[in-house]
Amino acid sequence: MENALKTLWKLPVVKHAIKNKILMQSHHVFNKMVKNYLEAEETAQIFKEFKAQIKELIYPFRDDVNILYSSKEDNDTWNELIENLKYKIKNTVKLKMIIDRHLILKLKPLNKFLIPPEGLLVDEAFALKLAPEQYLIVAHHSKDAFVKQMFNDFYYQFVLLTHSVNASREKKNLTAQIVKLKAELDRSNDKIIEIEKNLKKRLHEIDQIFQVSNELFTIHDRGGLINTALLTLVGQLGCDSAFLLLKDQKEGDFSEFYAKGFGVEQNVFKLEESHPLIEYFKNGGEIIYYDEMKFRGELADLLPFIKETKARMIAPVLANENLIGIMVCGEKLFGGDYDLVDQRIFKVLSNTINLAFTNLQVYEQAAGETFVDQNTGIANRKYFEKRVQEEKSRVLRQNSSMGLLSIQLSNPESLQKLDENQVNRFDRLLVQQLASVVRTEDFLAYLDPGMVVLLMPGITDETINVAVDRFKNRLRELDLPDDFPIKDVTFNFEFVIFPDQEKEFEKVVTKLLKKEEPEPEKGEEFFSDLDFGL
Repeated sequence: MENALKTLWKLPVVKHAIKNKILMQSHHVFNKMVKNYLEAEETAQIFKEFKAQIKELIYPFRDDVNILYSSKEDNDTWNELIENLKYKIKNTVKLKMIIDRHLILKLKPLNKFLIPPEGLLVDEAFALKLAPEQYLIVAHHSKDAFVKQMFNDFYYQFVLLTHSVNASREKKNLTAQIVKLKAELDRSNDKIIEIEKNLKKRLHEIDQIFQVSNELFTIHDRGGLINTALLTLVGQLGCDSAFLLLKDQKEGDFSEFYAKGFGVEQNVFKLEESHPLIEYFKNGGEIIYYDEMKFRGELADLLPFIKETKARMIAPVLANENLIGIMVCGEKLFGGDYDLVDQRIFKVLSNTINLAFTNLQVYEQAAGETFVDQNTGIANRKYFEKRVQEEKSRVLRQNSSMGLLSIQLSNPESLQKLDENQVNRFDRLLVQQLASVVRTEDFLAYLDPGMVVLLMPGITDETINVAVDRFKNRLRELDLPDDFPIKDVTFNFEFVIFPDQEKEFEKVVTKLLKKEEPEPEKGEEFFSDLDFGL
């Protein structure tokens, strides 16, 4: 039988057919190796399948071709794939380093790269790296021309396979890097969008603070400034409460309490001049942030006050560099801590409010010298003229209303029976009688002997009569001294509502200020007596 096979092998047709079958089988195996590599996910699984496929590829040449494999950790040990033998190759480390650089390497001349171990005959060999940390040596020992031809064919197919595998590996790495970069780019875009949102938010806050600053600097009444300052703190910082504790100039302590927020209005706080918080700010202390207090032992004495008020940020209220009170922000409305941006906004608002109080103090000082009637101590005609314009603007801006009430002696000619001192005394008594029923937000001005006027923000048609009755009842109780030539006095009351009765309001103001009303335009009648020769 064996002789028959040898005889058949000598026939060119048979030899050609066998060679073609082996070549086709080798191409099939190489194609399957490439496909498996591209579809596999784990490196260990890839090399396991590679060994099985290479074993299938080499098996017909098992007597002439040897496959040795080794990993990075195997040092100088190599395993024979077909016969499961182990060989020691002394220059393994150097050989693996060369393979790492070249991926596939034909070992020619052989002695330059490889010293064959005892028991392994090698005529030609090549080495390659098919998977990370996994190395192969393909060697043959045969004089047969077909074996030599197939060995060279295997080399070139492994060259293609190695470069294909390496290219695929590079593609996977690049794809992974692209995916990673895309994810980072998406994260960066999300971050940019978030930063843009925060930037727009901060720009809006800056614009709001700028507008608030302008409004604060135009407020010339103390109550309006306090109310606007508190609403600004609550609105801009999102705190659940805010309050001002201002100095009572008569008592000398800090007991004038004004607040906005949830529940804080029912509280009343009071600090003496000697309180540690007052002393701290008097000595030039900066804004106190609750989160930083644990790092500042010198503020330990303030903990009882902070616990009682639930204060989270405290700043001094200064006017002309003199401490006139403190401003406090409570906890965040929806929980959490104030961040650095919140603290910066609070500092800006604190400085703005302090400037507004300084501006108010200067204004009040100037008004006290030019806008106050020296006899009665209330605003004079000049101040009333200025104030009525300011209040009109405020009413229109806030979409509110305002009442104007003038109170005048019914028979002003009766004052002619009095001398100058008695007239002044009568006016003082009149103002004192009214002052006790005038609201804090109302503005009382003296215009003429026996005549005063009130601006009453928020008054409407439904409430004006109640206010008028209150003043009428109060003036009925006016008690004149016995030495006065006049005894029983009565008063006339006239009122209008702005802006509901805007035209009437302007007429009354013009009359009170004793200004001439503008003459109506004559229109066509103006030209009726002119002859144009038509």
